[in-house]
Amino acid sequence: MRKRRTEIKGTDSGSLSRRLSLALAATLITPLRAAANPGSNWPDRAVRYINPYPPGGPTDTLSRVYCAQMTELAGHQFFVENRSGSGGNVGVDAIAKSAPDGYTIGLGGIASHAIAPTLRPDLPFDPAKDFTFVSGLWQLPNLLAIHPEVPARTVPEL
Repeated sequence: MRKRRTEIKGTDSGSLSRRLSLALAATLITPLRAAANPGSNWPDRAVRYINPYPPGGPTDTLSRVYCAQMTELAGHQFFVENRSGSGGNVGVDAIAKSAPDGYTIGLGGIASHAIAPTLRPDLPFDPAKDFTFVSGLWQLPNLLAIHPEVPARTVPEL
């Protein structure tokens, strides 16, 4: 059986990727402007985007693509600051402790907002109270893996 290849006439993968990332950034800038300061011309200066994971990984790559597109759309610099450590908790804590003026935004996720609170009751931030969700950037699948000799085949069995 032959695989079918779908092509979009007049585009190459580079321009299509650029269009998709511009569309994503365009859908995100409106809620960010409203969340930062209703009625203002946000941003009127550089915006710090904290990625709570190390440079070079997938979150860093996506963060840099996002910030490049936001810079182009907003007319002011969006820059990535990697603040890794403690499974993302160091960077997320920096986001929580930043001034609530819309000029520090960042990446949160399941690790810092759902898993960490179950493992560490002494977190320096409150995932439910210290953040305002603005928009989703992407979704990643998660899976639970065990050694094949473990007799459990479902989560309840485990």
